[in-house]
Amino acid sequence: MIDPRFRPHNIHKQDIKLFSELDPNLSELKRHPLVYRFPLLNRLPKEQPGIYTITGGRQIGKTTVLKQWMADLLASGVDPNTITYLTGELVERLDGAFRSYLLHGGYLTAINDMESDGRIHLSTFNTYADWIRGDVLKHGKQERFLMEICDGIIKRYGTQISWNSLAKDLSIDHPATVADYIELLSGMDVLFVQPALQEDRLSGAPKKARKVLFIDPFIFHSLRSWLQPTGDPFQELVRAFLADPASTGRLVEACAVSHYARFYPTYYIKAEGEVDIAYISKGRFWPLEIKWTGQIRSKDLKQISKYKNSRIATRTGAQKRIHGIPTEPLVFLLFRLGPSPYTLHKE
Repeated sequence: MIDPRFRPHNIHKQDIKLFSELDPNLSELKRHPLVYRFPLLNRLPKEQPGIYTITGGRQIGKTTVLKQWMADLLASGVDPNTITYLTGELVERLDGAFRSYLLHGGYLTAINDMESDGRIHLSTFNTYADWIRGDVLKHGKQERFLMEICDGIIKRYGTQISWNSLAKDLSIDHPATVADYIELLSGMDVLFVQPALQEDRLSGAPKKARKVLFIDPFIFHSLRSWLQPTGDPFQELVRAFLADPASTGRLVEACAVSHYARFYPTYYIKAEGEVDIAYISKGRFWPLEIKWTGQIRSKDLKQISKYKNSRIATRTGAQKRIHGIPTEPLVFLLFRLGPSPYTLHKE
């Protein structure tokens, strides 16, 4: 069994005879009148184990060489189950898909708007904002308070807040009212409240401030369009927001938190420094710092560097270590949260 995303490049595992006919690269090669066989093919190892790197510019035939090598190995009798091709293009599918997700949040109406017109329609923003507003009003709540609370959350997005501190900046008299609205919105899957971690108990620290995040980026965009009415929220609000690296970073962090919360109890750490995500798995917590934009400074890693099992989730595709902490592309980490047996999360 192989992940469906890699299946077109591994047809040999189903039928060796069909590999050269149906492989996307080799079948394209057959359409050309002149086909070049690289001399490098005669120098590639057949039995000697190791890690080998083929480098070169774009579109000069690196992938084709590897596919031709696979065909040679199969023709020589090598067991097809010992050969697997994993395309690096998945890194760019994933990156492009995540950037789109930051716009439409996975909501089908918004996705279809993007596919058909390259933009999300005003009516689509209104539909989702009206759903949230309408359901809150059905519970006997006030629209003015809802607006104030949503606006307060957005202005403090990604920061630690308490119900007391939020209530002080609003016309709402009591923090219990703020808590009531946030509990309702959380139950509607509009918000996720991320507590601080009490490390010794692997549970939330009740006396520490929380982070309040919208469960989905499109809900975030829809509520901003409701709070800041404009004729073209896609260009004037969404595109403008994502054009700012700092704003994008906050939205990316919220996406990462909400995705991990689907699979694990998820917290943040606040001590001498801060750690964006600490999720619970296998009887322990796993610290994860999100670094999407800007230079990573040692002082930003003061807290996470204390943990041996910590990681840094980055924007780039390269895996390396920063101040001794292993890094991994965030899109890979989120991808591995999915249900495929080839992508299930591994600590």
